[in-house]
Amino acid sequence: MATRPIPNDYAGLLEPRPYTDKGFAIARTVATVNNSETVCEVTNTSDEPVTLKAAMPLGSFLPLDDDDIAEQDPLASTTPPSVDTTHLSPDEACQLSDLLQRYSDVFSRHPGDRGRTSLAQHRILTHDDRPIKQRPHRMPIHRQAEVQRQVAEMLDAGVVEPSQSPWAAPVVLVRKKNGTHRFCVDYRKLNHATVKDAHPLPRTDDTIDALSGSAYFTTLDMTTGYWQVPVHPDDREKTAFTTGRGLYQFTVMAFGLTNAPSTFQRLMELLLAGLDWRSCLAYLDDIILFSRTFEDHLTVLEEVLSRFRSANLKLNAEKCKFAQPKVHFLGHVVSRHGVQPDPTNTDKVRNWPTPTSIAHVRSFLGLASYYRKFVRHFAKIAEPLHVLTRKGSSFSWSSDCQAAFETLREALTSPPILAYPDFSRPFTLHTDASDSAVGAVLYPQTSDHGEQVVAYASCTLTAQGRRWATFDREMWAVVWSIRHFRTYLAGRRFTVMTDHKPLLGWSNKLTTHDPTGRRSRWAVELSTYEFDLTYRAGKANSNADALSRLPASVATVDQPPTLPQDPLAEQPTAPLNNPPDGQLPPPPTDPPDEHLLPRADALSRLPAAVAAVDQPPTLPHDPSGEQPTVPLDDPPVGQLPPPPTDSPDGHSLPHKVQQAQEADQDISEIIQWKRQRQGRPPWHTISRRGRSLKALWDQYHSLVVKRGVLYRRWKPNANCHVIYQRVAPASLRPAILQELHNGSCSGHLGITKTLRRVYIRFYWPGMNQDVKRWCRACQHCATRTAPTPSARAPMKPIRVDGPFKKVAMDLTELPKSKKGNRYCLVLQDFFTKYANAYAIPHQDAPTVAQVLFTHYIREHGVPSSLHSDQGRQFEADLMKELYAALGIAKSRTTPYHPQGDGLVERFNRTLKAMLSKYVSPMGDDWDDHLSHVLLAYNTSVHASTGYTPFLLAHGREANLPADVIFGTTPPGAPPTTTAKSYVKTLTSSLRTAFAHARQNMQRASSRQKAAYDSTTSHRPYKTGDKVWVNDPTALRRKLKPRWKGPFVVVERLHSDGEPGVTYRIKDARSNRRKIVHYNRLKPCYTLPTVAQHRDRQPVLTGDAPTSQLACDSFEDQAPQQATSVGDTNQHTTRHGRRVTRPSRFADCVMD
Repeated sequence: MATRPIPNDYAGLLEPRPYTDKGFAIARTVATVNNSETVCEVTNTSDEPVTLKAAMPLGSFLPLDDDDIAEQDPLASTTPPSVDTTHLSPDEACQLSDLLQRYSDVFSRHPGDRGRTSLAQHRILTHDDRPIKQRPHRMPIHRQAEVQRQVAEMLDAGVVEPSQSPWAAPVVLVRKKNGTHRFCVDYRKLNHATVKDAHPLPRTDDTIDALSGSAYFTTLDMTTGYWQVPVHPDDREKTAFTTGRGLYQFTVMAFGLTNAPSTFQRLMELLLAGLDWRSCLAYLDDIILFSRTFEDHLTVLEEVLSRFRSANLKLNAEKCKFAQPKVHFLGHVVSRHGVQPDPTNTDKVRNWPTPTSIAHVRSFLGLASYYRKFVRHFAKIAEPLHVLTRKGSSFSWSSDCQAAFETLREALTSPPILAYPDFSRPFTLHTDASDSAVGAVLYPQTSDHGEQVVAYASCTLTAQGRRWATFDREMWAVVWSIRHFRTYLAGRRFTVMTDHKPLLGWSNKLTTHDPTGRRSRWAVELSTYEFDLTYRAGKANSNADALSRLPASVATVDQPPTLPQDPLAEQPTAPLNNPPDGQLPPPPTDPPDEHLLPRADALSRLPAAVAAVDQPPTLPHDPSGEQPTVPLDDPPVGQLPPPPTDSPDGHSLPHKVQQAQEADQDISEIIQWKRQRQGRPPWHTISRRGRSLKALWDQYHSLVVKRGVLYRRWKPNANCHVIYQRVAPASLRPAILQELHNGSCSGHLGITKTLRRVYIRFYWPGMNQDVKRWCRACQHCATRTAPTPSARAPMKPIRVDGPFKKVAMDLTELPKSKKGNRYCLVLQDFFTKYANAYAIPHQDAPTVAQVLFTHYIREHGVPSSLHSDQGRQFEADLMKELYAALGIAKSRTTPYHPQGDGLVERFNRTLKAMLSKYVSPMGDDWDDHLSHVLLAYNTSVHASTGYTPFLLAHGREANLPADVIFGTTPPGAPPTTTAKSYVKTLTSSLRTAFAHARQNMQRASSRQKAAYDSTTSHRPYKTGDKVWVNDPTALRRKLKPRWKGPFVVVERLHSDGEPGVTYRIKDARSNRRKIVHYNRLKPCYTLPTVAQHRDRQPVLTGDAPTSQLACDSFEDQAPQQATSVGDTNQHTTRHGRRVTRPSRFADCVMD
């Protein structure tokens, strides 16, 4: 801005003209003139550009005298603290800024700007007046200088003063993480002599609960709050400390004094009297203001700032947050939606190293326990860690401890948002007990957002409590939970929900069965509360149930053929007899040749199931006449570390196997020999080398080098294509097994299937043992694999003609996910074994029909028949109309016989086992992993077909993430140039694959039936036999009979033209008929009538088994003369035995 000619360095005041009507404003400014120019600030107050014309008068420049100019503290500032107003409206932001501008003097201008209140003084009352004098600690020279520097700063700030006190405490410097030092005084002896102030601090949980219903939050932080509280003059000498070069005493309240927190909390309560617990809370120097509306919030904020000004207390503007929707307070993040742990602390948990001592365990549990209300089944999870901290326990870090540590760490890094308690509505308390712990969940009784949790709670049972009866444990869960949440429940009516029905009559049972013991004490305690005890089945009471519980043989398969594209066609190889292009060779049906199984004596000592897995693959014949062998009973070439529990990030795996091979001593030496093309070195040159090099030397003629990478040519049998396996170096083997077994698309499948995944991609000496050891060491697999039941019913195989013609369908229930899904609709093809699963929120017929038609049929077409159980959703009228419209033949299992739908039932078990190894501890994200495990299942070899379901469904193998990570090529159909040739090749390949799949399924079916039927004793019933029928629902009613009847056999049903294992029976009284599986039947025998007893005639129930005669119970008959055994005294029982009756029963008549 130009001015009229004025001398340089002329000071003046610019009085601006009002131009607000023209869209801009000029600031009133004190400035100096230089070359007839000065500077002023112009602000555009409009939304459009404003042009200032030349020679436009902006204001008047008035001279100033030196007396008019006052010196100002260069550190002083009246600028209000910066505020985040992005969530506020412009008008609200302006109101907040104006308020903070008016109270800008309440905020410290610089770190040394502290207030000094007169509302309170700190007193130090001791038990006696004898001074405590301690000598100063010796310190290094550089620390002595640091002590003197900080003392000088405190002297300048008036925090300390020189002293002549008879008291003296030593100084301690504590090193901070940033390398600086904190000045501390060791007041331990003074604190021991001080009379304790019992003024309480607020409970953190009570403080958080008071924020319920608020939408705006402000947090205030004082500038070195303790140093704004003076020490009473009579007690200052007791704070004296010595540095070795002088004696000083505090004039303000020092850190480390035992009663300092009580004094400061008393000051805050006095300062905020009338506001606390209603709109303002203070926990020492952490102050939070909360309100429902912005207008109320401004009113409270102004009142609080006014009180700080009156008390001469200063705030740290940098740490204050104003009118925010979400703030950090007392280690939590609070908002209108609820409360959750502070991410700063959860990050500490995420990076917490594995404890190496009991002290480290206690430290971790201290932080974790602070947030235990956010963790379901915390007590049960942390039990192994608490055992380490018990008195007399030695530190022994076990796998249970590691699992507990990792589970807690995972739960605390992704905690839920808990709701505030709403005291305007009644509460519902869900309780449950297990053998080792009790758990509870507190809810509002009604909520707009469903059951939003207020808090979780759990505790472990004592050794005595674990011996209690189920009723006592469940009752203790109720008593303990009400005690734990008594601050919410006392004086209010609430509801307790339990999954133990006998508790409903608790008042009578507690006083009648135990009038003087613990049950009576519990009854007296519970009588002081008003609550309704209701029953909720354990299946529906899953939240509390989860708080008290934690989820707690390999067969040979035929080698599947592969369809690889030869990546090394130009590399010289041994002559191999490959089938014509496009023809899919049959999988091998015979075991490897005997001469390819060295050390067979060691193999024979293994269990049959394990030996079947450990058989090495058939290797191509060595033209030199030397057979490559890998000793099976030798120790592994390289020890693999135990598999981790989580899949690593794929980007951390090496992308180039070549670099890893070059770094491996044995593999790099083989590559060097191959490049020199001098043939296999003599044995004596490697006879003293390691097993790995010897094994590779043994297969030297099967190894080739392409583009610097070492491959092994492997041909499963004479009818299969060659597979080129990359020779995996030791450094990559854990990563390979991690991805091919633990990976999200690998599914934690068994040894055989994992071995097949590795075989078609990699090779290394000792691979069989490494895979077996890896799978057995996997914690997820070890905790989830269930034994196969031994009791089996006779098997009736289902015959299928082709892919996706006959499909099995079932529903399985899973925990409710974050997306609201609770059920999984499963469909699996009987021929290809290809499985589809869909996450659905409901299990009603409309949902099932929609998924079946819009998803499954759209992908695979209309099946000829659907097989399911008798679920209502599958038998509804809507579904019957859909079947009729699409021409689908519907079949179903018999009631209470899931084995009739065994294909999909077995897949359900596999699906749950696979999901359980990837889901979070809460299990509410299973639908996020569903697609991954389906890919893993469908790309794994099925034991019945010898092929992967993906190959039988699509005519090629899938390209998996492991192939992308490691750069491998999955086996596939030979490349084609035109669509017509591709269709021809694919048709031929699939025709061959289907034929061999049928053969394999028939062999597998026969093999399974033989094994299945070996443990059965199927003795068919005849028409007219009386039988009992098992009622599985009786298990839910403990005192009800488990068998119903008697029923009469009407006929034996047929399946595929042969006698089946199901029977049509009728009720002997009502003549109502139904179809029942053989496994649910047993013979019915009746006692003889009085007349029959007198005539010594047995009563036989139709054609019931005659091996048991009613006459056998007649013990009072006189022995008779033995007679010759004729045809009338011999008969054949249902078990096939020929029985001769004793002579005393010769007069008994048999039908």
